[in-house]
Amino acid sequence: MASEAAVADLRAEVAEGRVEDFFAAHRERFDRLRVVRLRYADPDRAEAVADRLRAGRPAGPAGSAEAARTEGEEQSTVVALAAEEALAGVATCRMEANSRDDLVALFGIPATDARAGRVLGPARLSDGGFCVVSVLAVETAVLDEVTCGLVERRIFDEWLAERRRHAHVEWFWGSRPRTDELTAALRA
Repeated sequence: MASEAAVADLRAEVAEGRVEDFFAAHRERFDRLRVVRLRYADPDRAEAVADRLRAGRPAGPAGSAEAARTEGEEQSTVVALAAEEALAGVATCRMEANSRDDLVALFGIPATDARAGRVLGPARLSDGGFCVVSVLAVETAVLDEVTCGLVERRIFDEWLAERRRHAHVEWFWGSRPRTDELTAALRA
């Protein structure tokens, strides 16, 4: 606990006086996107569902796409498709709120300007699965207590990454000649 408290203190010290400016410069990174996230084992099924969502076809029978005109109806269509896929046992489904940065990390450039109605993916996950996300709504970031904590963490993460880039670590491998030999080999 002492080390966690020390890190929290250091994070607060590094971010002190920088939160408002950082937030103003990177506000869109902290937008919250309300999404339906589908996870598939089969890449072909993930691609087919992503195409279906992009086409605006509902989960129900063909021809009912014309009924999905309003945003609320489109959201209902997405939720119905997600439920259909989950109940069929071909996908898992989650409704969640993600920061734009989190979606950019998973989907890259297409998530940087994602708006309601946008379908992202499929993207390959680290566990070998495939993820498709449908954005239901975007909440513009405000600098509240939760966001302030996220901004502090981003400032600290960037500060730490910069420090690591300039750090020099030398390992001791038993004797000075052996250390010099291995260090030279590792740098080569």
